[in-house]
Amino acid sequence: MTWDGVRARVERLARHGGTAAVFGAAPPQGHGFRLEPVLPEHDVVAIEERFGARLPPAYRSFVLEVGAFGAGPGYGLFGFRRVDGQWEFAGDRHRGAERVDLRVEFAHRTPFPLTLEPDFSQVPRAEWAGLQLRCDAEVEAATRGTLPLCHTGCGRYDLLVVTGPDRGAV
Repeated sequence: MTWDGVRARVERLARHGGTAAVFGAAPPQGHGFRLEPVLPEHDVVAIEERFGARLPPAYRSFVLEVGAFGAGPGYGLFGFRRVDGQWEFAGDRHRGAERVDLRVEFAHRTPFPLTLEPDFSQVPRAEWAGLQLRCDAEVEAATRGTLPLCHTGCGRYDLLVVTGPDRGAV
């Protein structure tokens, strides 16, 4: 896979007027068509060692040639960054570092059902926090072995399979 010219095209978009009207691009929460710098090979190796899995080739080449994270689908691409000298996965509050487990093989080969978000209006308010924790735990368990690439809105994420037979699939 070649990424020739991708970073330059994204940088041109960042300078183009009207880009704030693109879904997910408008700052402060949006990506603003900005890309973080690329990662050097030794940092990618350190990330792979830290998270216990080699990144799929296309994603690996993307972070080496285009950018660590930033501009992309939805609210932008998630990625890796150093926090207090240690590599962490920089996602969001729902799919952040503590929820990325690449040491376990992604188990699914076909679409798999998750329990739909319950109708919280039918549950006493005092039970909401516990119910949300159980829903989050189910999603976390079902998606081990994947990296969330981006948040596309309304609680939806594009996931990259990092481990297992479908490694590299989105």
